[in-house]
Amino acid sequence: MQPTTSTKNYRSIIGSISPSMVNNIDIKNPKVIAWWSAAFPGYGHLILGNYFIGIILLIHEGVINAFSGLNLAIYYSFIGEFAQALQSIDTTWLLAYIPPYIFAIWNSYQQTKQLNEDYIIARQRGFDIYLSSMSLYSFNRLEEKNPYVAVFWSLLAPGLGHIYINRILMVLLVPFLILILHNSELLPAVHFTMIGDFESARNATNPQWLMNLPSIYGFMVYDAYVKTVEYNKLYKMYQQRYLEKTYQHHQFQMPI
Repeated sequence: MQPTTSTKNYRSIIGSISPSMVNNIDIKNPKVIAWWSAAFPGYGHLILGNYFIGIILLIHEGVINAFSGLNLAIYYSFIGEFAQALQSIDTTWLLAYIPPYIFAIWNSYQQTKQLNEDYIIARQRGFDIYLSSMSLYSFNRLEEKNPYVAVFWSLLAPGLGHIYINRILMVLLVPFLILILHNSELLPAVHFTMIGDFESARNATNPQWLMNLPSIYGFMVYDAYVKTVEYNKLYKMYQQRYLEKTYQHHQFQMPI
């Protein structure tokens, strides 16, 4: 099961399992990945498993968006205060926002198409999986899990669903979520809403930060669900490969 470092086997790898993480490739819709990159640059790359680029784009988006006042301008546009929206934008920062935003959409789309091709080639050649599932500090294993359980925990507190499926690197987004929650003043607004003080609830929130919450919350739920489904598929493929090598006659070809 362990692949070599040759070029031939390199393009046959569809998954890597470490004590605290599972990373894999699978067939994905490039338009869906591009949409997530448009929702928040970095999301598309994180779905693909390209964490380094994804985190860089995510940090860039958060910093430039905050300094440019873009979310605030969008908020004022939604409520029809277009003059206030124009005043909220800092064009110096906004011009630095546009090129990486377009790049994130384009690059995630192209990477998705390439990884789809790599996955098809790997299945045709006979796939390989890197497996190193235990260390002194943690352990991991491929096993079938319920995607709706991952969704439930992600809805309850984003990040818990990813811990459930051992997608630990995604927990790096939790401090970002906490920062957004704090600066958006959402929890005080919820408190005012529960006691019926709707005017105070509206005045308490900071739209610049609040408008980030739907995308990051929705992304964490979506990613937990999709990755659980993909990991279950990887688990079944791993089992199939084990049974083929251990018990199957060499002249019998299992249909893909």
